[in-house]
Amino acid sequence: MADRTSSENEISRGEFASRLHGIADAFEDGEAVDVDVENKTISLRPSDTFEHEIAVGEDSSMMGSDSERITIEASWPRQE
Repeated sequence: MADRTSSENEISRGEFASRLHGIADAFEDGEAVDVDVENKTISLRPSDTFEHEIAVGEDSSMMGSDSERITIEASWPRQE
């Protein structure tokens, strides 16, 4: 069974960058990666190599609001 915990909210550009830096620093240091989602902290233990995907999308709407998005995904075998 796969568990997924997610959160969607609006934050500033600086807050988003800070969050990404924290995750990147933990990856680089080889530490467990603690990710705060909603009311809990998920501790991840990435392997030294892993699969990743970066996707960029642009949406334009005839009714007004255009949007852009970036999705960054990484996956690795769970380590006990």
